[in-house]
Amino acid sequence: MMLHYIPEKTLSSISSFNVGSPNSSYRTMFLKNLRRVDPVAVVLVDVDLDFTSNDMVSRLKSAFNYLWIPYDTMDKFLPCGGGGGTGSKEREWS
Repeated sequence: MMLHYIPEKTLSSISSFNVGSPNSSYRTMFLKNLRRVDPVAVVLVDVDLDFTSNDMVSRLKSAFNYLWIPYDTMDKFLPCGGGGGTGSKEREWS
């Protein structure tokens, strides 16, 4: 879920949700409900990117850096493997 797509405007009255405050935003509601699920790990990424720039190189760099985040995450947390430079089975992207 991309938090920047969730509007930050506040809710005036919510009767079916228990969000604690009548002035809670949709983002706050989402994060509180996510916490209730009690996940083992949650990755929140805040990327400053500009897909509307007139500079094509800047847009491509922003898109590449944004779309590369899952690969960086997997590279960080998967084991590197034994030896011989082949890596482990978990690191194969086939």
